[in-house]
Amino acid sequence: MSKIDAFIETLRSICQFLVLLGAVLSCYAFIKTGEDSYAIILIQLLILYELWRIEKEVSA
Repeated sequence: MSKIDAFIETLRSICQFLVLLGAVLSCYAFIKTGEDSYAIILIQLLILYELWRIEKEVSA
C-alpha cells in the first residue's frame, strides 16, 4: 500500500467517524426537540455510512 492509499484510507476512516458522530448528535437533538428535520438528517447520515461500509466490503 502506497502512502497515498494509506492517507486516503485514514481520511475515509475519519469521515466515517464524523458521520457516525453526526448521526448520534442528530439522534440526541431529535429526542430533545422532537423536530423532524433532525430525524431526516439522522437517516441521511446512516445511509451514507452504510454506503461506505458496503463499498469497503465490495472492494475487499
